[in-house]
Amino acid sequence: MNRKALCPQCGKVQPVEVVAREETYTFRGESVTVPHELSVCTVCGEELSTAVQAQQSLTDIRESYRKKHDLVTPSEIRSIRESYGAGQKPFGIILGLGESTINTYEQGEVPTAANSVLIRAAGDPATFKKMFLQRQHLIGPTQRKKIENHLEAYPSPYMLEEKMLSVHENPGEYTGFRKPDVQRMEEFLGYISVQTGKVYKTKLLKIAFLVDYEHFQRYTVSVSGWPYARLPYGPVPQEYKMLLERAERNGFIETRDYDDGTSTIEAGVCAQKLLKKNSFSDDEIETIKKVINRWNKATAQELSDYTHSLRGWKETEHARKISYSLAFEE
Repeated sequence: MNRKALCPQCGKVQPVEVVAREETYTFRGESVTVPHELSVCTVCGEELSTAVQAQQSLTDIRESYRKKHDLVTPSEIRSIRESYGAGQKPFGIILGLGESTINTYEQGEVPTAANSVLIRAAGDPATFKKMFLQRQHLIGPTQRKKIENHLEAYPSPYMLEEKMLSVHENPGEYTGFRKPDVQRMEEFLGYISVQTGKVYKTKLLKIAFLVDYEHFQRYTVSVSGWPYARLPYGPVPQEYKMLLERAERNGFIETRDYDDGTSTIEAGVCAQKLLKKNSFSDDEIETIKKVINRWNKATAQELSDYTHSLRGWKETEHARKISYSLAFEE
């Protein structure tokens, strides 16, 4: 097929030959090499790019950069947004990105790494629902109702979590002869966090284990009824990540994540109520306070080292549940 284009050298439309070659461009401070299609005037040899060719090169540059940094794509954004029945403007408002940002991203603009992570996180209905509840007052009633209807159509985002946290075993050596109860474990973590103040996550989990371990030594029953697993840095409650997420969601603890990968935990808004609720017996409270008084000033590493010295950790295989009965052999 013969192609023609306006040749700036000749000053008029001329036949052109289309060629492709690798070109390197600078995009956001980085060099990006992509195939570039251009037109060559067959009369004077002038090289030129049509508007369509220039736009295609820009699209290829963006796509190459997007792939290199694993950033969310326009089609991915559109799919996430439409899954909630949200328009571009309200979706951007709910995510805290502004009214026009989503439109520019879906048109091909490359998001920042932080915004890419945020948009992908919104693909989880539970996460998006939290964002929606925080900013729903900023969007119109029609769009708000539409999003609410879409969210209601999703199965409970916590169904898998509930299933995994349902410990079906009867009271025995791995639960400290108490029936596992998720709510009691949440309250247990919240009560400890009230007593310790802000601590690193690793430290809170180790203190919880030591409370249960010591209470079992004294009374042959644990406080929480929860099984613990042997991991490299010491014992941790089984499914501890889900437990912490649930405890935070229900207001018993609050977590703060830092750039170095560490996390701290402190008492949540509901935790103080536990002091008046009588969730724990006097003997249990005595054990909790005794362990905290002994270990609250210790570092997470010191606690980890100590739990490594216990038979419960030493005589249990990696990722296996720790038998409370080993507490009697200390």
